[in-house]
Amino acid sequence: MTYAIPVYQPGSEGRAPVFQGAVVLDFVYPVQEFRRTTAVIGSTFLIITALSLGIALFLTINRVNG
Repeated sequence: MTYAIPVYQPGSEGRAPVFQGAVVLDFVYPVQEFRRTTAVIGSTFLIITALSLGIALFLTINRVNG
C-alpha cells in the first residue's frame, strides 16, 4: 500500500500556495500479520471490557446491599 500527500508552502495575500513536493509512505505489511494483530487487539478489548463490566457489577451489588 502506498500513501502520498502533497506538501505546500502557504501563500500570502494575492499569492497562491507553492507546491514543495510530496510525502510518500510505502507500507509492506503481510496480511497474515495484520490478521493476527487484529485478533490480538480484538481479544484484548473483549477481556478488558468483560473485566470492567464484572468489576462494575460487583461494586454495584456491594453498594446496593451494603
